[in-house]
Amino acid sequence: MRNIVLSAIACLLVATIAEARITVTTSHTGSVNQIVYDNNDNVLLTAGADGKVKVWRQTDGAVMHSFQVATVPVVLLAHRPGSTQFASVSTDGTSTFRLSVWDWQTEQLVFERELTEVPLFLGYSPGGTYLLFTKPQFSSVTVLSAANGRELPYLRRGFGIVSYAVVSGSEKRIMTYIPATGTITYYDISTGREIQSAQAPPGLEHLSLLPSKRYAAGVRGNTLYVVDVLQGETRATAAVGRVTSLSVDEDQGRIALGTSGDGGDEIHVYNYSNGSLFRLPYLDSRVTGSLSSLLVWNGTLFAGAKDGTLYKRADSDNALTEYAGATVSPVSGIAFGEDTLFLATPESVLGLTSDFFAPSNSAIPDITRLDERSLRNPLGQPARMASYLDQTIFLWNYTGRTNSVFLYNPTTHTFSRFPQTLTSPILSIRPYDGVVLMLQADGTLRAVNPSTFEADFTYTALGLETVVGTDTHGIIAGKNRANTFESSLIRINPETEETVRVPNDNFIVFDLAYDEREDTLYSLGLEKTDGGSRTTFDLHRGRDLESKRLILGVDGEDLNANIAVDSADDLVYTTLGSSGVYVWDGRQLRTLADINHIPHYVYSHNQLVFTLNMDGTLSVWSKETREHLMDVYVFRDGSWAAITASGQFYASSNEAERHLTYFPQRRVFQRSLNDLRLSLPMIN
Repeated sequence: MRNIVLSAIACLLVATIAEARITVTTSHTGSVNQIVYDNNDNVLLTAGADGKVKVWRQTDGAVMHSFQVATVPVVLLAHRPGSTQFASVSTDGTSTFRLSVWDWQTEQLVFERELTEVPLFLGYSPGGTYLLFTKPQFSSVTVLSAANGRELPYLRRGFGIVSYAVVSGSEKRIMTYIPATGTITYYDISTGREIQSAQAPPGLEHLSLLPSKRYAAGVRGNTLYVVDVLQGETRATAAVGRVTSLSVDEDQGRIALGTSGDGGDEIHVYNYSNGSLFRLPYLDSRVTGSLSSLLVWNGTLFAGAKDGTLYKRADSDNALTEYAGATVSPVSGIAFGEDTLFLATPESVLGLTSDFFAPSNSAIPDITRLDERSLRNPLGQPARMASYLDQTIFLWNYTGRTNSVFLYNPTTHTFSRFPQTLTSPILSIRPYDGVVLMLQADGTLRAVNPSTFEADFTYTALGLETVVGTDTHGIIAGKNRANTFESSLIRINPETEETVRVPNDNFIVFDLAYDEREDTLYSLGLEKTDGGSRTTFDLHRGRDLESKRLILGVDGEDLNANIAVDSADDLVYTTLGSSGVYVWDGRQLRTLADINHIPHYVYSHNQLVFTLNMDGTLSVWSKETREHLMDVYVFRDGSWAAITASGQFYASSNEAERHLTYFPQRRVFQRSLNDLRLSLPMIN
């Protein structure tokens, strides 16, 4: 344990240090979907399944910028030549398709555009004048002004589904490839006049021009092709196995292939010379895990994996080496004592005790003390947490991997296993009227006495998703409605086990919260619409909760959202939608200050609001001012760091500080990371 005096931090949390920007070097949470290179600034850009685009300093792998460009995976990425802008396409694969253009240096959105489907191709013209993408439609090619996103009246006449297009260096002509027929056609980009065409092999995928611009590499089946893009002739072929990705070195002309086979994923590199393809076996590389993206640039190979790891190999290297990994250990659950914040990661449970977390009359409380304690997570897996009267903290795995529940005693700092046998994994644990409501995945609800751990009553029903205890209505359960005659809300009498339907038109209710002072129930659920479904945030009042009012509706199914009620101040928080955290005060919806993370779970404790974010970080706000105060990162090596919204940081150890990099926003202020450290004296 460490006792630390933190003097004058309250004012530092809200101080303005415009030139300070501290980044955390960690890769994507989930697959690295695409890698591109900005040769003007010598940086890498990566797109991830976590909805982020990251900008990496190529020399040392430090993260310069990290953009939360979407709440869904980013699947396509292109860099605008001669600028610091990039275009990205993000999608949930069903209903959300969005093109957005950002400036990575200013961290500003340039423009965005809704799409109807994922483009087959996305790219800029060589001079950066045009941004073009192709759709799986007969009228396939769309040309936008790269400056403002305005659609230009070019190539609107349909001529077939185009999977690849490239604009000439003069930006006057465009070459297109139609895989159904193998036709390569050149057009005047502004008039649409056909200039010439050639017949190439049909069905080529991963098409990419070689540096000469006369030839292109592509794959059909298990064969690598090099074709003449003027005449359409095949110049060379090679048997290569099942190809998942292809990249051409624009400087050296090497062709890098990512392949997948029974022996795992591998990368092979070929040269094309004098009408033949030559494999370079000394550059063969095996990928640990599943390969998801590939880039070869100026002789250096970069590879992305589905677990978020980035790899690098130069000509002088003997093998791929890890360029960047997921250094953050995701926080999956939090709980509170009166003045303690508990955080669960797959490896550990971290307890931070401070007057910052204690009740206070200040909107941003002072910090004069911080006690830290870290224990091994007995589950060894992502875990949720729930506190009962500050005496016991329940710890359980929410992914369905185990039925185990552990109990943590904050006084003795020990874990013990929940003594009763559970028939299925736990969905939620909530305190209620002297008992703890434990909802299991098989629909079993137990009201457990926390002293004896025996069940005072048990109720089972198929499709239960969430439960909450109330003062006047018994236990309310949200469920998946089996038919139109049922309701997705039911009241359960814990004494008689009698159930009563609560009128509700959602076909599923997946989260509930209850405000005991206002006797109001809040719900998150799904309802059918003409276009599919939407997620609704509703309140329910009345003797039988028969009066329902819609507070917020969001198109689509946002099953990651949750609700938190702060009865002391009559505030309700929800993470529904893509606008951050909403606050409902009984009259209007407002939002907490924006952060560069996607909030997942929201909690209110004393004068602070907390969110667990989709990328495993923790964010903290002032409840009164709604200001963002800090983000907390827990690392896999057991260290942790807090980065304030003003651009300063506290690191628990030297190991934590090694994950941080400082980039000055204004070159006239050449600060260092050391200048922004909150150096705190130790108490013996």
